[in-house]
Amino acid sequence: MKVASPPFDSLAVREMYDLWEMAFGPDIAPDITFDPLSGAEKNANDFRVYRVFIADQLGATAIVVAPIALPELGALGEVATHPEFRNRGLASGLCEQLLEDFQCQGGEAMFLGTVNPNAARIYERFGWSHIPDTKLMVNLASN
Repeated sequence: MKVASPPFDSLAVREMYDLWEMAFGPDIAPDITFDPLSGAEKNANDFRVYRVFIADQLGATAIVVAPIALPELGALGEVATHPEFRNRGLASGLCEQLLEDFQCQGGEAMFLGTVNPNAARIYERFGWSHIPDTKLMVNLASN
């Protein structure tokens, strides 16, 4: 597992976008645009990009964003696994590690949005709770 912060070169960004299209389908645009991945928001937000490589191929990703002014609050996005590498626990491993890292750095609440019921079940196993009447989930460090 590799954890890195922007800026990423255009090849690394293209690799992530290709994975997200395979994982989410061509009709779902990623939440993260090129600008933050190129470092454009480094003075406002702390981005942590978690990646798993199988040989030299990108197998899974997850991104945590926390405002520098409010590091106790975070957002999780782009949790994706390459279709060839599903059911190996890659996304679960990423989520477990990123939650531990976030909380060890003083994080108190992390949010995510999902419309995928299978993904929601995975998040629930890691202590995420649904926010009523929304597509959002929250994970509180106090849980």
